[in-house]
Amino acid sequence: MVVEVPTSLFAPDVPTIESNIAETRSNVDDGDEGVPPSTNKGLQTIGDAVEFIDTLVDKQIALALELNSPPNVAIVGDAAARTTFYTILPDEQQRLCFLRVAGQMRAWPRLRSLFGAPPYGFLHAEDGGVIRAAGIAAHRQNMTHHEAFPAASYSQFGSGQLVDDSSREYRVVARKNDSYETPLPFDFANRNETDVVLQVRIQRRSRAKKIEILKDSLLRQTVLFPRPGDRIILHETKRILALQNKKRPTHTSLTVKRLVLRDVRASTAALVCRLES
Repeated sequence: MVVEVPTSLFAPDVPTIESNIAETRSNVDDGDEGVPPSTNKGLQTIGDAVEFIDTLVDKQIALALELNSPPNVAIVGDAAARTTFYTILPDEQQRLCFLRVAGQMRAWPRLRSLFGAPPYGFLHAEDGGVIRAAGIAAHRQNMTHHEAFPAASYSQFGSGQLVDDSSREYRVVARKNDSYETPLPFDFANRNETDVVLQVRIQRRSRAKKIEILKDSLLRQTVLFPRPGDRIILHETKRILALQNKKRPTHTSLTVKRLVLRDVRASTAALVCRLES
């Protein structure tokens, strides 16, 4: 059944608040738009993350109703909720959360503020008719992409779970057999397999700025994806440390086996890596 969202409910062309990556490594870690407080024990499993995000999203919807916020106008906390949603939930749990929220009429005016504008990379092809894309964002026609991409779009990447010494951000892709009791994908300490699939994002820059950086041997890697054979050392971002109630990051070494670009101009890509002992 297609849910018809009246386009008139939504203010046209309201810009979303996209997450930005800062210029330096310290800013990559410090640049999150407010980290929502986690539980005392911290988020350990996929189930913990799902419960946390469901509660956070529902709280934002209730707050918007209490404030009588206009449709598609973000309120305090929406940006942090959206960034955290894309950062910690695997794609399938993102899909289930979105479908649950989209099934509530009261939540329709909050979809763009909480999830950004469609199309959504986490939805399946059969989800395309669940709700009208134009009801969420003017001039958008599709809820899903026409083709499957190996990595999330820049705006649906989140703020990164892990970061390397070149300020490149990473998300670990969940395995197909992961359950709600499974530790979060970026918890390498509880992982048996040596092969890991990740997504990586580099900061968007102007062509002129990128050319300038490429001339600097020390900064060049900040605008290039890791290549097969490269060794990368990753550690948790400050957002992840806060959500897990950890004080110190864990450094993990991986060797890149394969690089798959989202497209030739994209700032995100997929990696297959080998976890070093």
